[in-house]
Amino acid sequence: MKLTKSLIKDLILEELGAAEEAEPEKMESDVATLLKLVPKINNANEYQQLVTAVIKHAAEVPRGKALLAQLYKELPAAIKGIK
Repeated sequence: MKLTKSLIKDLILEELGAAEEAEPEKMESDVATLLKLVPKINNANEYQQLVTAVIKHAAEVPRGKALLAQLYKELPAAIKGIK
């Protein structure tokens, strides 16, 4: 499955449409919705596209760049912890 901007947009819009129909207390956060899709990313190219999109999105999030810099510093330790 090739992960493209249009596919991500379609999946998110589909989930948002379903969420609008759901009861308010049963609606999931955007992060929970996206985390359900992460296991479908099954090759290096898709993984690179996802990580790049998240990094670029930091500019759109309050304190996103600062958080990204903090995570970058923690990255070597996080990589060592991967089994």
